Amino acid sequence: DTCTHAHTHTRTHAQHGSQVTEMKGLLCHLLGHVIEKIPATAQQMTLHGCVPIILNAMAGCEDEVLGAAACGTLCQLAAHYSAAREIVELKGHTVVLTMLVHHQTEDVALLAIGALVVIMIQMQEGDVLPTLDFSRKLVEGGVKTLEKLAHSLPVQEVGLVFLRLVAMTQARQHLGDRAIALILRATSAFLPPPSPSTHTHARINTQTNTHPDRSAHADSDARADAVMKCRAVTHGCGALWALAARNQAAKCRIASAGGVNKIVAAMATYPNDPLLQEQACGAVKNACANHDENKAAFGGNGVFPLLVAALSRHSSNPFVAEAGLGALRNLLTLHPNRLIMAQVPRGCGVILDCLVSLRLCAAVQEQGLGVLRCMAASTMTRGSMPFSPRDLQESGGASVLGVVADSLGAHSTHSASSTSIAGAGIAEQGLAVMRALSTSREEAEQVAACSNDMKLILDVLQSFPHSEPVQKQAFVLLSTLALQSSDLCKLLLQKDYKVMTAVLAAMVTHELCPHIQASAAGLVWTLSYRSLGVKRLIAHEGGLERLLSACERHAHDVHVLQVVSGALKNLTVLSDNAYRFAELGGLTPLLCSRHCSTLQQQIGQIIS
Repeated sequence: DTCTHAHTHTRTHAQHGSQVTEMKGLLCHLLGHVIEKIPATAQQMTLHGCVPIILNAMAGCEDEVLGAAACGTLCQLAAHYSAAREIVELKGHTVVLTMLVHHQTEDVALLAIGALVVIMIQMQEGDVLPTLDFSRKLVEGGVKTLEKLAHSLPVQEVGLVFLRLVAMTQARQHLGDRAIALILRATSAFLPPPSPSTHTHARINTQTNTHPDRSAHADSDARADAVMKCRAVTHGCGALWALAARNQAAKCRIASAGGVNKIVAAMATYPNDPLLQEQACGAVKNACANHDENKAAFGGNGVFPLLVAALSRHSSNPFVAEAGLGALRNLLTLHPNRLIMAQVPRGCGVILDCLVSLRLCAAVQEQGLGVLRCMAASTMTRGSMPFSPRDLQESGGASVLGVVADSLGAHSTHSASSTSIAGAGIAEQGLAVMRALSTSREEAEQVAACSNDMKLILDVLQSFPHSEPVQKQAFVLLSTLALQSSDLCKLLLQKDYKVMTAVLAAMVTHELCPHIQASAAGLVWTLSYRSLGVKRLIAHEGGLERLLSACERHAHDVHVLQVVSGALKNLTVLSDNAYRFAELGGLTPLLCSRHCSTLQQQIGQIIS
């Protein structure tokens, strides 16, 4: 009511404008203090019409004290959704932005940016999208103010929060080179200089012993300052993380502006802060996704030991683990030997610790298995690597195969509680790890033993019938195991396993996917190599029809045709299958293919 009276008083007694302005400022301070002490009053103030009164007081305001007080009160009000919604409906965010651009002083900037941050958070939670014009003005005004107040660390800290939120909205398209340079400059301003020498430490300790009270006060101030700087660097890394998400141009700008060194320095400076490590690892992860130049830059700046250290210190933190493992996964696609030379077997042990301690976290499991997939593939394809798959399994005190099987059982079977998307990702990576660690008969038998005689693999296969990556990896893994060991091939052909039913069903479900057709036909080729009974079973289940259908639908894909013709070559050894093959059209699909000359050997063997 007093605010309403003050607003009316302004119109009636314009000659007392300075006193009225001062009174409005005091009233805004009062409202802010009341909300701070009793948050529930924010809703009452909104119902009594305080929001339009405060916005009217800010309109055309030339007084910095009133502007700062009004922005502070709006910041307090906007923390409550009903008030924030009214602020947005009345274009209050535009009024605050105008105040920020017009004054650009430290007090106004702190409170105005703070109000914009809170309003933006509420807009995101309410799915309210700002207009493109406002987004552009928001970025321009914020960047201009932060550049002008570069000397103020509190403003830069709030500004990093602001830019991080902007990078998470559609307004990020307006964040150009100036904004990225500002983020990096502000982040580096909070990174401490190199540690002082031992002599300097001794001199400081001598002085603090002489004045214990002053020393305690100075230590308290130093700790508070360190916390503030760490928080600011965290927001800077978070802004880079959000900015680099699915934005190739931003990734290039971050690297060219020196972002690689800043992120690495932040990780090295604050190794014990989990939130900062999460944001920095996330920045590395997004900056390196599908960007080989950034992968090389981070790999050459010593990021691998820092990632392993972060995972080691915070192995039970799911957010650090997901971001750190994701960063390693993206980096290892280009540098599979960097981690090996620097940190294995310790690095592998740390990864296994994360997977074991966060067994029920689907996101961590998918990223961790992705890292193991890169490492396992590296041991298989690079003979100069200093360890074998068995060394990989024994490192860290836990078996890789045991951890993979446990993860698959917890997330990627019918009894698992994970969502289908998360479970499918875990299944794809886990099956790929098993395949990479099955390069010999002994290793294949170990994989079969860890997967309960391959029943786990078949359970995963049947749990995701519509997931092409899972189906492909399962078929390739089963083919690899059957090729490595005749005993495993016989085991797969047991009636209760129903392998051929799953294979042919997948060929029907994914008849347009060449990868599924090739991998499924490859498993048929492998299983039908030795036994006449298996050849008869495959034909009885409709295998010949499915193989010929694959030839017709994928006549342009030479890989599909090669695998299918190999399976047909094995099946037509049986005379009944040969007659049935002729009835279905025989070699017509293969002979009509433009790759007929490439398939001459297979076609000749089928004819014979």
